[in-house]
Amino acid sequence: MPRSRGAPKRYPPELKERAVKMVLDLRAEDPNDHGIITRVARQLGIGTESLRSRARRRAARWRETRCSRTLRKITAGAPYVAGYTSYQAIQ
Repeated sequence: MPRSRGAPKRYPPELKERAVKMVLDLRAEDPNDHGIITRVARQLGIGTESLRSRARRRAARWRETRCSRTLRKITAGAPYVAGYTSYQAIQ
C-alpha cells in the first residue's frame, strides 16, 4: 500500500483562484483599502496568510509578465550586438 505524502490539500484550486481574483479586483477598485484580504478570507472560510501569500505571488507574476512584454516591445527594433541581450543593446 503506497504512503501518502503530507496532509491532503485544504482548499480546492478553484476556491484559491476565486479568492485571489476577488482580492486583486477589489484592490484595483480601491488600492487604499487595507482590509481586503481579511474580509475575503473570512467570506470564503480560508486562511488569511494563505490568501495573502497567494495574492502577493500572483501580483508579482503579473508585474513580471507585464514588464517583459513592455521590454520586448521596446527592444523589437533594437540592433543585435553579439554578446549583449537586447536590453543591453539599447542602453
